[in-house]
Amino acid sequence: MTESHLSHHPFKPLGPWCWVRLGEKPFLFFLVLFSLVSGFPAQAQDAETRMKRLGFSSAQVQSALGGTYVTGRLPSATPRELAVKIAARVPIPPKALASALTIGMALKENSKVVDFGPMQNPITPDDLARLSLSPKQIARWKSARPGETTNLSTSEFATLESALEKGDPSDAAAITGFVRDLLLTRTRQYQISGLGGMPPYARGDQKTGSPSRDLREAVEASRRLDLLSEESYELLLAYPDQLPEQFEEKFFWVLEKGPDGRLVNLTHRFSVPYAGGFVAVQRQFYVTNGYNVEQAISLILPFDDGSLVLYTNRTSTDQVEGFGGALRRRIGDSLMESELESILHRVTDRLHPAPSD
Repeated sequence: MTESHLSHHPFKPLGPWCWVRLGEKPFLFFLVLFSLVSGFPAQAQDAETRMKRLGFSSAQVQSALGGTYVTGRLPSATPRELAVKIAARVPIPPKALASALTIGMALKENSKVVDFGPMQNPITPDDLARLSLSPKQIARWKSARPGETTNLSTSEFATLESALEKGDPSDAAAITGFVRDLLLTRTRQYQISGLGGMPPYARGDQKTGSPSRDLREAVEASRRLDLLSEESYELLLAYPDQLPEQFEEKFFWVLEKGPDGRLVNLTHRFSVPYAGGFVAVQRQFYVTNGYNVEQAISLILPFDDGSLVLYTNRTSTDQVEGFGGALRRRIGDSLMESELESILHRVTDRLHPAPSD
């Protein structure tokens, strides 16, 4: 119903539940009015408290509650970490948004994603059958060595070397088969043991990088924000143990454009009911190259007739460590804020398209 129609209509909307005739004051009017004036301030107060825990100012809180997306940086848990936050009020109920994120809608709306596919729990070889590598990716794997450019353990490098020795160097099948086996094993280990099933990355000179440590440090940094319950943080650390009721999860392989060429990541998405809404998590527990791991947590709270989304993302990458790291982190955070905000906008538009003229 257009605005011009409403101005001459004998009824006025008092929310999504009822219409009341003008000039009349039935009991229902006061009941609905009470629900509106008492519920909304309580939601706003809770939202303001949680947003301030994320470090948003009072002005930013009001902007977010008014419908403007608000972004910012979070303190990094380590010198390797990019950390950003987003607060957004969206016209989508919490369950619909959490479900859309869990089944991978954000992957469809990410312009960097070239292809992706679902994986079962437990994973099967058929789940990776569609994954293919570009000639540049094949060349990269053929020249892979321990260091910061390829994420493999010492034993995985040995397996790669053996595969190259046994196969025809000009045949991409040996490399593709190795990568599929690698992703199968990494996923299976994670599904069985969670953070305890993530082999370290060989960095050369007997140095290693630990993706499980990076994710644990990301969880502890999130815990210090006190945005969720202790049980929620324990779930992030203890998976696959201690799964709560109504826990929903999906696994994906994702082929995407990375900072130094195409990469493949293994993504675990899950959601659980929380505070009348949902917590939705995206965890990239393995990445072939480009960065180390990523964990994003969305707290989706009921707000008016939609949701308030409080989103945090922590991405570990060796590229922002060392001399000049602080500047590189600021630049990386800024780029990530913009990209993630755009994805959230596109997901919202897909679920709640603007009315046509």
